[in-house]
Amino acid sequence: MRKNKPQQSAGKVEVYDRRPTKGVNFRKPDASSIRPDGVRHNANHVSNSRDLQRELDAFDSMVRADNKAIHELYRLDGTLVRRYVPPGV
Repeated sequence: MRKNKPQQSAGKVEVYDRRPTKGVNFRKPDASSIRPDGVRHNANHVSNSRDLQRELDAFDSMVRADNKAIHELYRLDGTLVRRYVPPGV
């Protein structure tokens, strides 16, 4: 598991958003891991509810950078805010 490090592809190459949000072209998931079936899984948590729109923008950016990974965004209480699961997974 990787914590708070730049997002990577399956080949362990850092991935960047081709359409960056507010000038940020890479993201650091709160936690990133690879499932036994080889699918990457990135999770982020909203630490401040006032920053929800910023976190949603970051979520969309992470999906654009790596649309072959599972991405999840949670509130600190564990409530799922948004999930992206690539086709076929």
